[in-house]
Amino acid sequence: MILLLSALLGLLVAHHAVLAAEGDAGTEASAEEAESAPAPDAVKAEGESRITIALGTQRQWIDGNSQRFRQYVTPPSATHIALIEVDHPLNDEGLVFGLEAHDLLEPSAGGVGYLYEVDQGLRVDTRYRRSSYYEDFTAGADRLTRKDWRTDVRWRITPHDHLMGGYTTVDVRGGDEPWRSQTWRATYTHEMGAFDAYGGLHFEQFNFAPGSARLSGEATTWTLGFGPSRDARTLIAGNVSGVQTNLAGVGLSPSETFVTLSGFHQLTDDLTVSGDLKYWELEDAIARNAYARRERLAAIEGEYIGLWRTDIRAGWETADVDYADGRQFQVLQPAVNTTTLNVRFRPRRDVKLTGDFRRRRVDERPYSFNVAGFPATTLIHGQSDLLRFRGSWTPTFWPVGLTAGYQEDERENPEQGTGNQVITRDLSAWWSVTDDVTATLSMLNQSYSQLAPGLAGTPFAGDSRSWSLGAAWRVSDRTNFETSFTRADSFGAIELEQDIWSASVEHKWREHTLRLGVTLDDLNDYNGTLLGYDADLWYAEFATLLP
Repeated sequence: MILLLSALLGLLVAHHAVLAAEGDAGTEASAEEAESAPAPDAVKAEGESRITIALGTQRQWIDGNSQRFRQYVTPPSATHIALIEVDHPLNDEGLVFGLEAHDLLEPSAGGVGYLYEVDQGLRVDTRYRRSSYYEDFTAGADRLTRKDWRTDVRWRITPHDHLMGGYTTVDVRGGDEPWRSQTWRATYTHEMGAFDAYGGLHFEQFNFAPGSARLSGEATTWTLGFGPSRDARTLIAGNVSGVQTNLAGVGLSPSETFVTLSGFHQLTDDLTVSGDLKYWELEDAIARNAYARRERLAAIEGEYIGLWRTDIRAGWETADVDYADGRQFQVLQPAVNTTTLNVRFRPRRDVKLTGDFRRRRVDERPYSFNVAGFPATTLIHGQSDLLRFRGSWTPTFWPVGLTAGYQEDERENPEQGTGNQVITRDLSAWWSVTDDVTATLSMLNQSYSQLAPGLAGTPFAGDSRSWSLGAAWRVSDRTNFETSFTRADSFGAIELEQDIWSASVEHKWREHTLRLGVTLDDLNDYNGTLLGYDADLWYAEFATLLP
């Protein structure tokens, strides 16, 4: 049954892939980020078929570096089939088929197919996306084309037995580093009272060709574990897994082992304690320099909710890492200790305040060697601190909302006399001006500084800031209008300025929908690297539900 369903979906998506291959490419988004399959309730309640088709046209004018404009996505540039959506019950027993294909025959093409049977607990999902983008913005650079195909199968064999599996392939062509990978995976779970036991197998084949070199091989991962199947005052979970990698033309076969044990216990109604023990080991590593070959980690965290409208979490983690030094003559054992504190406070129902602090210290850090072959100072940050505050206010007496945040991330290497700091400030707000009009505002400011040896006090990099204004207007029950403007700037080592304005209107009548939109994107490059462009995009789309 599963093979039949997989074959049916495979034929449908393969047909779509052939159509997409006649075009050029699509977005850089992976299959994980492809459009999710429609929910089962998307099918009409009375069991009728539902077929939607949308035709779109888009025109674009680009002045400047068009490859920089297409670094993430190559949008449609002509009249095209914007959407085909099908929800069709195959029988009266709950077997349903669905298909959703976007931008057929266009550079940005993708689709989702699904087949599920409610009574039997079976579901098969297939996603396909073809992507086209640029990593090199210089004239004459190759455009990369990436194809992602992912199939997932979920089957409830019995009330206590579940099977999950799938297949994934990624194929990248163009440029100097083409590569391809294929992955097969399966996990079987059996419910045993208060616990679930599971086992899984993951097999991957890969082939990379950077420049004139070639690296190909395979990796096999196995997993065995158990975990709680229901809530309780005491929970325990464990997992052991291994990875075996075989590389073509290489004598060594690296292997990794992972062991994890986690626990949770509710001491009182207000106090809970959780902990983790982890072990990782790497054998037969392929490395010409320093590398980590073993790690032992222990962590404990407590949560207390007994104070008035306050939730406090505190944790401590320690890890011992075995490092082979740069010559691989001896093993160093740095200790990494991390302390965390999180406080959440709600003085009122419409106010929420949070604070986070994390401090990490590394002792006995591995060191590097100088040109004469003698030990030099370490290249690893010895200490880092993260401080973050966040607050939100959504009053009940006024239709507004406000969220603000502040974060400091500092890292230092005392032996090298270096350090860097990133300070982030953000603000977002919304306001329902009327029942039909909503305005939004968002701001983000990041300041980055790095001190190099002998250049104390001199910024190594610059800052960036952005802000955006938006508005949405429900003109009528059938018509909606949206618009937004965004300004982004960067200063210092990289000086760029970008303005993006967009507007769209949507009108619905009967079983039809008409969408019109425009986007003006202006990127100014002040570094003399010819990265700037001025792009105008206009589009129209008409969708209808077929009888």
